[in-house]
Amino acid sequence: NVNTSFEEMRKLKNYTLSLLKSVPNVEINSPSDSLPYIINMSVMGIPSQVLINYLSDKGIYVSAGSACKKGHRSEVLSVMGLPPKVIDSAIRVSMSRYTTAEETEIFVSAVNDAVKNIRTKL
Repeated sequence: NVNTSFEEMRKLKNYTLSLLKSVPNVEINSPSDSLPYIINMSVMGIPSQVLINYLSDKGIYVSAGSACKKGHRSEVLSVMGLPPKVIDSAIRVSMSRYTTAEETEIFVSAVNDAVKNIRTKL
């Protein structure tokens, strides 16, 4: 829906967060009052780049760390007081007014698959 409002985006983010709560080892790093377009999260035990590659193979594209990362451990996430193991597993999920609930369900399902398939190999 091209005319998605800010409040509708917040509802979509909250829906996505509620789905992520059912996935083992997922920690949400975004503050509860953050903008609805970004979710920063960590999947404990899976390095960021490993998860990014896994999701990319499924046609899902996310980023590592935070927008201010610049190739190093995110200073933003460090200042938030997150431990290195959380930061090293952090990914940034961006959503837009074009993102659908079905797409977020596919994303969460892929993260759940990653937890089952990758962590057993690490």
